[in-house]
Amino acid sequence: MASYEAAADRLTFEYLVDSGQRFPRQPYDHGSAMGEILKRRTPVLINRTPEEMSKSDRFERVGREERRSASLMFVPVVKGEQTIGLVSVQSYTFFAYVERDLRLLEAITGQVATAIENARLFEASRRNVERLTTLQRVSTAIAGTLEMERLVPAIVEGAQPALGVDRAAIYLGDLQGGLVDLYAHGFPPESVRSMRQALQGPIGPLPFDITKPVVVEDARAHPGIQAMRAV
Repeated sequence: MASYEAAADRLTFEYLVDSGQRFPRQPYDHGSAMGEILKRRTPVLINRTPEEMSKSDRFERVGREERRSASLMFVPVVKGEQTIGLVSVQSYTFFAYVERDLRLLEAITGQVATAIENARLFEASRRNVERLTTLQRVSTAIAGTLEMERLVPAIVEGAQPALGVDRAAIYLGDLQGGLVDLYAHGFPPESVRSMRQALQGPIGPLPFDITKPVVVEDARAHPGIQAMRAV
């Protein structure tokens, strides 16, 4: 059974068993053949002949990659208008499945779609409760101190359980005057020294839009981070 992220066009086998052996979770390069199944969102039954087994495979193999399946069934997991996963059943035996088997797998997959959606709703609810708990924890920590040197560690300790925060920094400044002060926690000393270099002299407007939150996925490639490091 695989999950599917439509936005990233990414298919990942979450549960994979071959000949009784459980394999670890693995991404799947689905290619055009599998991509068409996901796009059309219709069940597919494939019974290969011995002659077809000698030809190139349209599907990337998973599990025991040295063996090739002779019979395959694919059923997209669909919720509303969205494809959220894929269920695949395969056999090394020729003509192991018929249309009746495909209809049964389709019915089972319908139950899987409901279970996945319920699990996602539960997980979203759990994360929301966790965020609210973190907000309360951080608010309590902030309210308990008036010293900036203690405030930043309090933020890190409060946010760590929910967000995995290991370090934090608070830059003080404005759009006209630039950065004027820095409070950091959890950074190596050399990083703090580099960060403080940005405070030595006017640097003009800040390299971030401080009117809205910003998520930096790769600090090494982000122009704002690079501008601060170049000062």
